[in-house]
Amino acid sequence: MIAKVGSLQAMHFPGGRPVFLFALLVILGVALTLSAIYFWPDQNDGINLGSIDDFVPSSVTTSAEHGFHLVRLDSSEFLAFSMIDPHSSVAYAGRADAGDCQVAWRPDMYTQGKEGWFRDTCSGSTYDLDGTRVFGPSPRDLDRHPVTVEDGNVYVDTSTVNRGEDCCAAQD
Repeated sequence: MIAKVGSLQAMHFPGGRPVFLFALLVILGVALTLSAIYFWPDQNDGINLGSIDDFVPSSVTTSAEHGFHLVRLDSSEFLAFSMIDPHSSVAYAGRADAGDCQVAWRPDMYTQGKEGWFRDTCSGSTYDLDGTRVFGPSPRDLDRHPVTVEDGNVYVDTSTVNRGEDCCAAQD
């Protein structure tokens, strides 16, 4: 039904106001839902390294591209260590060769009755499989990135670095 109002024509629906309010609520609901989907943070913004089954217990996987070592301990626990040595990040800060000093995984290194250690290529600071400093000038354990396991996949969040625990006065 069309009614003429001045020079404009207005359309009237039976029960017009309730229909309009219902349509408005539907549009607002859709807009809010789409906004929430768009702006809601992703559950996991970390780097997906693949299935948990791809990592055997007591293994170390190096991601040089992302600057960390992923360790799977004997349990299902994962640790991700920054490749930047805590000592070198301070001692070589601002120097052109600072990027040359990284903590490397040395599976063939044998000391203290164990094989496999992390070792800084410049200072010689040495760390065990769980990132604890055992030798060298570094003032603390290795810095870590958060690791999560979701839906059977392992994720490392390199946007966050958790400072290693201060362990002791530097020893040689």
